[in-house]
Amino acid sequence: MKNPIPALREFVEWLLLPALAAVLPWRVYFRVLRRISAWNWLLREEVARAVRGHQAFCGRPPDARWRQRHRLTILVDRADAWLSATRGDGWLERYLERDGDWPTGAFLAVTFHYGNGLWAMRDLRRRGQPVSMVSIRFSAASFAGRRIPYFAARQRFREVARAGGAPVIFTGGSVPVIRTTLATGRCVLGLIDVPPGQAGGSLPVRFLDRDMLLPSGMLRIAAEAGIPVAGFTLDFDWNSGIRRLRIRTVPSAAIGEQAAFLAAMLDRALTDGSPAWQLWSCAPEFLAPSAEAA
Repeated sequence: MKNPIPALREFVEWLLLPALAAVLPWRVYFRVLRRISAWNWLLREEVARAVRGHQAFCGRPPDARWRQRHRLTILVDRADAWLSATRGDGWLERYLERDGDWPTGAFLAVTFHYGNGLWAMRDLRRRGQPVSMVSIRFSAASFAGRRIPYFAARQRFREVARAGGAPVIFTGGSVPVIRTTLATGRCVLGLIDVPPGQAGGSLPVRFLDRDMLLPSGMLRIAAEAGIPVAGFTLDFDWNSGIRRLRIRTVPSAAIGEQAAFLAAMLDRALTDGSPAWQLWSCAPEFLAPSAEAA
């Protein structure tokens, strides 16, 4: 007989808690999440992986407050698809603060696995700028038979397409689709902090006082198309749950300089809110070979 605990945990962490966002007022729901984010048994595996990555990268384990905030980031991220599906644009007026402006026309929006970026797509769509997100392709096999996480992923990507007002672009033959999308006047959103082994070309940058590598493919496409690039981060206030969207126009320059600009954005974000980075589990993979050998 199979152990029912893992299935129950998946139901609670991937479905029950996220779905509550659809029925509770945001302020009430966020207070609930903030309280339960102190429970060490919740998201145990996810937080343990992040702690190991943080310790390997920084040489020390994070403290209990860091772990709680990292757990809260994941909880909010899983809830956002449900929240976005059940809230109108007025929600953004009440709960999202914007610093900076989006470029006009077609452009490449670049962000990171930092905070919770879904509401940036909603913000663009309500301004009449449809945006397609670029994502790795996944299937049921990707989840090794875990049906609830697979269902949650499918539900999220349906909402991503609805929120952006344009289809998701999946990797594997995505380059011509990205070029066509930009040529037709729509925006494309890509996450640049992908471990180099999971991307094509990469560029050396400096952040967190280390020599690191960031993928360069999206920046090359934007340069070839002659369209602007905007970097953004979207996180939330740890106490109030207010979303904070920061938009910065990336200078028109060589892509190496653009990558350095974006790395500096991520560096500042991690200095201000380290627990909000969702890729601590694989942080050592970003190190450039020279840094690994040092």
